[in-house]
Amino acid sequence: MENNLIKKGTIGEFKVKAKLLELGYNVFHNVCDDNGIDLIIEKNGTYKKIQVKTATKLNNKLKRIAFGLGNSNENPDFFICVYLNEYWIIPKKIMNSKAFTIYPNGKKCKFDKLKNQWQLLDSENIDKDIWEIKQNIIERNKSPNAVGGGFN
Repeated sequence: MENNLIKKGTIGEFKVKAKLLELGYNVFHNVCDDNGIDLIIEKNGTYKKIQVKTATKLNNKLKRIAFGLGNSNENPDFFICVYLNEYWIIPKKIMNSKAFTIYPNGKKCKFDKLKNQWQLLDSENIDKDIWEIKQNIIERNKSPNAVGGGFN
């Protein structure tokens, strides 16, 4: 089982690497992931540390996916969570929990605003972008159908 988890994570990292290369980043792979950093990316002289988290469908009854975001010793700038060919770009600055949940079956959740938001990696003013994401999430939480957690 452990071998399958390692393979799953490696496949997710390669998907993220390919996508980042398509977007014009230089991508550097950490040879020894002992501090929670899988990749270092560079674009226009700016470097970012990335932790990749991967989930796969385990059975046909999948209703939600929880991504564990590791321990507090990890210091990435961003988490990139992968499920099939979908990506959630999560600035570490906005997380206050050790996990987040998505609903791939179409159920709405507050993390929908982070799906495929690759431009967050390029942002000159990440604090402004994070503020706008939080405002969108606050609005989403006013909806009686909103679910999910993990933001400051």
